Amino acid sequence: NISLRTARGITGNGTLHLEVDGVNVTGPVSVPPTADWNTQTTITVNGISLTAGTRNLKVVFDTSSIDLNWMEFKKNLLSNWGFESGTTGWTFPATGVITTTGSEIHSGTKAGKINAGTSWVEIHQTVNATAGRAYSVSGWMRTSSLTSSSGRIRVDWLNGNVVIQTDNVSNAISGTTAYRHYSGSFTAPATTTRVRMKLIRNAGGTGTVQFDDVI
Repeated sequence: NISLRTARGITGNGTLHLEVDGVNVTGPVSVPPTADWNTQTTITVNGISLTAGTRNLKVVFDTSSIDLNWMEFKKNLLSNWGFESGTTGWTFPATGVITTTGSEIHSGTKAGKINAGTSWVEIHQTVNATAGRAYSVSGWMRTSSLTSSSGRIRVDWLNGNVVIQTDNVSNAISGTTAYRHYSGSFTAPATTTRVRMKLIRNAGGTGTVQFDDVI
């Protein structure tokens, strides 16, 4: 995953793309306008595969009037982070499904979705982690007519199977919202051996919540 810190002090979106060894690996990446040239935003491009060895990376500005401050490269510890392989790697509740409905997808052709139910449920994946190490966590979430309930992104830090700390990546989100990007930086507590990414729908009410591109 590659993050780009950009500014665009005019109205309307700009576009850029990334090339690796002369091959376009992203397609058009939208660069939103910022309040002025001194205000910046971070754009994250997920799912770029790089093989071992020296590679030539090029940022191509398809439109003018884009400032690029910095780029950051991160390895995603989660497997099947965009649900393109269905439920593989994830534990799904009975009310959880893979959606292929275009409006319910952030990128690619699939996303994780939790339908209405009477109990608090989650889609989750657990991976190894190292105590004291800093981790960046993020994901995209969309809610649809969520009443008397909410969606949330959360991480549990574990020692073996015991939860030793919980951190919220997002607040509890209700109602109807377009896909929004939620992120946080956390340091794994002492004695951490694993971390669990949790995509949550709280109990009761009506409506659905969708998740995609989880890092």
